[in-house]
Amino acid sequence: MLVVSFLQEIADEYGMPETEIEPEALSALRRLEWTGNVRELHNVIERLIIMSNGKIKEQDVLDFAVPHRKSSRSQTVYEDFDKFQDFKDHIEREFIIKKLEQHNWNISKTAEAIGIQRSHLYNKMDKYGIERKDDKGQGGRKRNKRNSKAIFFQELSPYFCVLSCVLIKG
Repeated sequence: MLVVSFLQEIADEYGMPETEIEPEALSALRRLEWTGNVRELHNVIERLIIMSNGKIKEQDVLDFAVPHRKSSRSQTVYEDFDKFQDFKDHIEREFIIKKLEQHNWNISKTAEAIGIQRSHLYNKMDKYGIERKDDKGQGGRKRNKRNSKAIFFQELSPYFCVLSCVLIKG
């Protein structure tokens, strides 16, 4: 079935575990009127993966498969975006923040819980500007070894240029 194929394809594309889909959710998808092409189904499955919590349920299909349909969840989030990629980025950012908070900002535990590598989580945090707020509400992720090394090499890069010029002219 196309849905199962799309679930595998999208999981591979995003480097995450394959999302399960309940039989009731498949039935709900079959009941929908599909006026578009196969790409429409692919986009709906992608949206369901992002919006579901690891397992696509019938209610997820009812809430997210047809965005213009009124649902029990906030309708305004759909209206805030014109492009699907912007919507996905927003939802992914919110999901990561929620999971980080659930795991007390422990990167290893959060990455394991959501099924991605720590380095991938760090990249997502950088991409979306996600930083832990300290007790005073000030931004700034605690400087870890990874950030310290990057800053160290960034500060030394002009010296490496000078040193390489000296060695070349030798």
